[in-house]
Amino acid sequence: MAKVFSKRSTGENSSELVKVIQINEYLKHVIRISMSINLIALNAMLISRRSKADSSGYNVVSVELREFSQRLSLHTQELREMIFRMVHFVAIMKKKIHFTSKYEIILKKHEKAGAISAVVLKKLRDDIKGIQATTHKESRKLLRHTDFVLKLCEMGSSIYRNARVEAAYVSDLTSELMIVADTIENSVNEILDLLHKVVVLIEDY
Repeated sequence: MAKVFSKRSTGENSSELVKVIQINEYLKHVIRISMSINLIALNAMLISRRSKADSSGYNVVSVELREFSQRLSLHTQELREMIFRMVHFVAIMKKKIHFTSKYEIILKKHEKAGAISAVVLKKLRDDIKGIQATTHKESRKLLRHTDFVLKLCEMGSSIYRNARVEAAYVSDLTSELMIVADTIENSVNEILDLLHKVVVLIEDY
């Protein structure tokens, strides 16, 4: 009886698990940053309320920032749920491949059991193919949603630029508003960097 799952295929499966775990770590970091952006947005709204009448433009920017941070938090949480499902499926697939490999070794030692066990072996292989197909489908969904969040962040980058422009017109709070704008810029850029790494890993999956 030919062995279907070689050491190479088992190794590839382990590599897939490593990749989805790495993606999960990147996304956890993205969520932490998006939560910090949410706090920055709240701070920006408080600053705009304390400022004088000539800060109406910054009031608008702070509201936009708050809306952006809420959307970002929502969509990054969805990314996390997607990758959690992928980790789950890949872990199950790894276990099934390992069990199937062991099962094939046992069958080779007990030729008489081959005919009886052929049905079981086919079921195991079909299960693995099904999980592989599901995992691939989940990875495509994750890639599409990651692209969406990337575009959202790229649009969000215009907000910190607007914040910097508006800060120049609020003389009493210029330094505070500039700090907010700089912090947003750094946070958004860090998220963009992490999401680009996620895209590379998914495309290599």
